[in-house]
Formats: sequence, C-alpha cells, structure tokens
Amino acid sequence: MENEIYKEGSEEQMIVLGANVLGILLIAAWVGFVTFVFYILIKLCLLRVSRTTEIVGSDVWQLAMGNEGVQNFLRVTIDEAYPRESGSYLKQKSKLLLQEKRQRTHLKEGQLKRLVLMAEEQLKETMG
Repeated sequence: MENEIYKEGSEEQMIVLGANVLGILLIAAWVGFVTFVFYILIKLCLLRVSRTTEIVGSDVWQLAMGNEGVQNFLRVTIDEAYPRESGSYLKQKSKLLLQEKRQRTHLKEGQLKRLVLMAEEQLKETMG
C-alpha cells in the first residue's frame, strides 16, 4: 500500500501548504514585532495624551480646540479637582508599611503617630 501523501498532485499541495505556513509565520512575526514596538513606546510614556485630555476625554478636548478660554477653564478646573500631588502621601504611607512588613518590625507608637500626622498634613496641603 502506497503512502497517500505521495499521490499525484500532492507535491503542488505541499508547496501551497508550505506557502500558507510561511505566511502564518510571517504574520505572527510581524504582529509580535509591532506589538513589541508599541509596548516599548507605551512603557516610555511616548504615547500618552496630556493630563487634561486624559481626565476630560479626547472628544471634549477636541471640541475645545481653538477656544483657548475653554481650554484654560478645563485646565484650572482639573487642577483644582485633581491636584498633581494628591497621591504622594498614600504612596509614602504604603511604602513605609511595605517596608515595615518586609522587615517584620513594628513601628514604635511615636513613629506611627508622626506618620499619621504627616499624611494628614500632606492631604490637607494638596486638597486645600
């Protein structure tokens, strides 16, 4: 019994199959390369919109294009509602708590009170 792969015309079929497999591999390589490039650009923050556009939305920001008064109003409103440093005290607090957890040592009562006061002061400063 002959192997059915080697029937008449199967050589052409194998060429077509090989071309299709090659096409699949090239497409996968292209998608991987483009994905990698965009991943790097995103991680380097080169594909970010401005802070105002991110919060308001690009559709609203485009509607405000050309109207400097509206753009300034949006910037001021966002700066008041979302202070730039509002999360810094939380970052510092979580950093200290993580450090404490890693070292398995407990903060002394005075240090903990000082940390809480510092966090409250920063919150008052940033939120007004």
